Formats: sequence, C-alpha cells, structure tokens
Amino acid sequence: MPALGSRIELVTGRNSATRNLSFCGLAHEGVDVRKGEGAIKTVQFERFARLIGSAGGRVESGKIRDLCRGGDVPLVTTIQVRAADATRAIPFDDVAGVESETTPGWVQVRQSAFNGVASTTRRLLSLQVGGLWAGDPSDQGQVASGLYARVSPGFATPRLGVDFAIGYAQDEHQNGGLDVQLALCGTLPLGSRFGIAPRVGVGILAGAGLALSSGTFGTGLMMRLGRDFGLRADLTYSRLAGTGLNYQAIQSLQVGPYWGR
Repeated sequence: MPALGSRIELVTGRNSATRNLSFCGLAHEGVDVRKGEGAIKTVQFERFARLIGSAGGRVESGKIRDLCRGGDVPLVTTIQVRAADATRAIPFDDVAGVESETTPGWVQVRQSAFNGVASTTRRLLSLQVGGLWAGDPSDQGQVASGLYARVSPGFATPRLGVDFAIGYAQDEHQNGGLDVQLALCGTLPLGSRFGIAPRVGVGILAGAGLALSSGTFGTGLMMRLGRDFGLRADLTYSRLAGTGLNYQAIQSLQVGPYWGR
C-alpha cells in the first residue's frame, strides 16, 4: 500500500485513470484522497478498479475492500482505545466524543457524511429546568412552588465557573416572587454517572413590592442517564439581608432534567 501523502492513481476503466491524487488513508467504504489543496473525499470501492502507487505498485479494488472490511488494515474511520494491555478498535461513527487529561473539556466529534471533514465542539455549559419548592423557617411555615432554569459549568471534568439561576415561585395565598441567583460554582464528576456542584454567591428575591438581597450557599447533585442527559437536584440556602420579616432565610429545592456534559 502507498504511504500517506504519496501520489496515486485510481484506474476506473481499461484506459481511464484519475491522476494527481494524494493518498489520505482507507475507510470502510473506499479510499480517502485529496486533489490539490481541496477537501478530503472518499472514493468508493465500486467506483474504481485498481489503485496504482507512485512506485508502480498495483492493488485491486476488491482486495483493498476485503482488507478494510476484514479489519486487517488501519482505517481513518477507526479509533483505537488502549486500556492496560488490551486494545480495541471502534468505528469512528460510533464515537460520540473523546476525553483526556490534556483536553480542557468534553470534545464532541461530528463527522460530515458529505465531505468527510470532522470538526469538534466543546460542551462547557449545562442547562437544567424543572420544579422549584421554597420554604421559610418562620412560624407560618409558608411553602411556595414554581419553575426555574439554571446554567452552570458542565461535569465532563472538574471545573470552576459561574452558575446562574432564575426561578418564580408562588405560595398558597397566591403571593409570588422572582428569585435570581449568581454564584461561583465548582463541578466535580464522581465516576461516569454522578457529579456534585457546590456554589456560593448572591441573589435577589423580588415580589409583593419588595426586593431583598441575599447571600446564597448550595450544592447540586447530578445523575447522568445518557451521554448528554440526566437529572439534577439543587439545595440552596439563602440568607436574607436587612429584612423586617420574622424570618431571615429561605431554603429551596430545585429538581429537574439536565442537558450537557
């Protein structure tokens, strides 16, 4: 087989050949080539009869196809995973992402079926939405419920970032309030399924003609159900500042679905 980057010809008939191609590798369905400075394209096995290398060596298309599909040659669409003394080859189309110690975050792999060019995107943020329950420790024991949304750092690797949450809750007397929180948050994965996210910050509780500031302390627990989906629960303690109320703090619980790595 020719060396990567060397010049090849693909013979399509008795006297017809495509010349001046650079050999870029082998794929499941054909040979990857580049013409000039253009994009890498895959020429399917059915579209050529034989490959001729720069040194004059000839390989029949059917022979190359059998080698590729039999797993006897390295493919550009295969990633090799090494664990201890064992190795495993995985088709590139089955790889959702690659994570390593030198990668600053989860790297998702996207391969175009049209031009064979791969690009990467990093999932640095996560989004949660769901239900909100809040209660005060006063003798009235009011409990409010509502909805919330939260944006925070992802759990692919340990990370420090900004957590933003906004929610609206209403008690049984139809008194409602808007809760906005901004915090410094750290995310720590616990294996492949769980993660925790302690945070500390400030918040504003607005409602009934009042706007109260607070210091917030909380933590979140994430349970991953899929590659980019899971459930998350957050417990928050908000210490109110300068209130004339008979209580000085509010505790809240947020539970809902979670998207992100």
